[in-house]
Amino acid sequence: MAGTKKNEAVKDETKKAAKKETAKKETTKKEPAKKETAKKGTGAGKIKRIGVLTSGGDAPGMNAAIRAVVRTGIAYGMEVVGVRRGFSGLIEEDFVELTSKSVADTIQKGGTFLFTARCPEMLTKEGQDKAAENCRKHGIEGLVVIGGDGSYRGAQSLAARGINVIGVPGTIDLDIACTEYTIGFDTAVNTAMQAIDNIRDTSTSQERCSIIEVMGRHAGFIALWCGIANGAEAVLSTEMYNYEEQKLIGDIQTKRKSGRKHYIIVNAEGIGDSEGMAKRIEYATGVPTTATNLGYMQRGGSPTCKDRVFASAMGAKAVDILHNGGNQRVVAFKHGQFVDYDMEEALAMKKSLDPFLVDMLSKLTRKGEGRLLQREGMLPVNTESKGRKKIGILTSGSDAPGMNAAIRAVVRSAIGYNMKVFGFYRGFNGLIEKDYIEMSNSTMSETVQKGGTLLLAADCPDFKTEEGLEKAVETIKELELDALVVIGGTGTMRGGLDLIGRGINVIGVPATIDNDVACTEYTIGYDTAINTAMAAIDKVRDTSASHERCSIIEVAGFRSGHNALWCGIATGAEEILTPEFYDNDQQTIISEIINKKKLGKRLHLIVNSEAVGKSGSLAKNIEFATGLETRATILGLIQGGGTPSCQDRVYASAMGGKAVEAINAGSKNRIVAYCNGEFVDFDMEKALRMTKQPDSYMYEMSKKLARS
Repeated sequence: MAGTKKNEAVKDETKKAAKKETAKKETTKKEPAKKETAKKGTGAGKIKRIGVLTSGGDAPGMNAAIRAVVRTGIAYGMEVVGVRRGFSGLIEEDFVELTSKSVADTIQKGGTFLFTARCPEMLTKEGQDKAAENCRKHGIEGLVVIGGDGSYRGAQSLAARGINVIGVPGTIDLDIACTEYTIGFDTAVNTAMQAIDNIRDTSTSQERCSIIEVMGRHAGFIALWCGIANGAEAVLSTEMYNYEEQKLIGDIQTKRKSGRKHYIIVNAEGIGDSEGMAKRIEYATGVPTTATNLGYMQRGGSPTCKDRVFASAMGAKAVDILHNGGNQRVVAFKHGQFVDYDMEEALAMKKSLDPFLVDMLSKLTRKGEGRLLQREGMLPVNTESKGRKKIGILTSGSDAPGMNAAIRAVVRSAIGYNMKVFGFYRGFNGLIEKDYIEMSNSTMSETVQKGGTLLLAADCPDFKTEEGLEKAVETIKELELDALVVIGGTGTMRGGLDLIGRGINVIGVPATIDNDVACTEYTIGYDTAINTAMAAIDKVRDTSASHERCSIIEVAGFRSGHNALWCGIATGAEEILTPEFYDNDQQTIISEIINKKKLGKRLHLIVNSEAVGKSGSLAKNIEFATGLETRATILGLIQGGGTPSCQDRVYASAMGGKAVEAINAGSKNRIVAYCNGEFVDFDMEKALRMTKQPDSYMYEMSKKLARS
């Protein structure tokens, strides 16, 4: 997925295609990191002692970032000092020497073991002078500051006093303008999403309206993502809500009359007043209405896989910048890469909600069927189409969490454009056997949170025959379908290409837990799969430490190592075996285990890709050679199940909506993709010729972080 050294084959092809085939980006998205010379700092390779602190509100993943700072610094031969309680600790000289051992077993923990606090004294000249003086007193030549924009302003004051500073974005609010990702956001939206899922259950049972207030400060990113992920009926944020409460009340009354048993409102803390709003709604509608403020629960909990991996990459990147002589820079994730910006420039940037996701939310929350909405004047009649378009949709191959969210988005977006939608059961089998259903909004109620696929998914050997292909084409022509949306992996896309060869318009949506569709950085189901695997590996690590054993955990991935690489980084594995980077040198692994055992290492964790396989025989060889009890665990199909993560629900919804947009615009034979920070589409034949590998930068980083 992301990194500073993208696989060149993918990078070149996706950039060329994106320039020709996508709409203009939003201004804040299009702005690239400037290729300017960093503000002058200590010369490259000359910094010998650095500090790290966490400031402002805590965020899940901060410990992963600290760990990466420490171990990357040690790899460069630096000493690393931890500053407790943010800038307060800097002023009060509350320091601790950090080593590889001191950051062991921290990556999976929420909060920050260095503690964090807001520091009013840092706003004064006296406080700033004292902080800079203490840095010099303790030989701290560079400082990594993990926090939000307020933390960066404190860092700037130190830079003005001669201290090299690098900022790492750590806030659950996602409101730092220079970056598309901030540490803690992914965990926070998943925590909120799970809570809202639970509230929806009880709201349905008691036929009630529920208002759930989520965090975000003045920004609505958490509210927007949770609104899409939870299938909310309304989302209120400062960017989208105009305080016309009467319209909200009218919508509740209309949906109640149509038989809706619940009404979920996700409210951003920037709007607030959830309790008062609940009372006014109940008074006006007679519908029992409750308000729940999720509050600080969104800050806690074990970080998600993405928060652990991205926080690690950002922490390592910060030290790389210091090592190379950089100063006053902010690490960021932009257009699919980890980059850095001038700190002053970063603070001057502005950020808004993704307009594509906002538009998708509006389509997914519309009331009733398309024609009913048009009669009520709530939707424009699709005047661009000749007659009413018909489309088909199927899921093929292995199922992936998030497929239902994609189906729901296709159905509701298509109905919004006044299209008819036919769903085919069991993939291409449904085409051959004419096993289909006409789909409606009600078909898709209560599906966004469910794993698997309601259309079922299966391989279809008959489709590979001339007779089977002819039958599939015959069904499409009988129904007079204008397009077929196929959701699945590379094999499914190749099946779509066969239909294209017979004159059928096919739009592909990539869905596979293996993340191996070459044209896209993300495939539906991948995020849930790596979180499921990570949670299992965390448990294996706990028992391995208790028994002083070596554990090999084999994860899914088909022929690629994306799952293994991300899970290895996220769980702090000592070894990561992928087909792209592992050369089957078992002796090196055995020697490493023996050396670490002599140093008192109590466990050794190996994450193995199924493409490498042979975990059982590897375990036997290690135990025989080292005398260390060694066990192999193969996670298997557990990674394909479970309720989809927030990212899988949101991105699947966006990809499903993008597929329908392509059809409505008259596009033919495309694959929807997520590249360089936006949802785009590529020519299917060209996309299937692309190649993809796990990120080599991420792999090299994992080797540094595994050292202890």
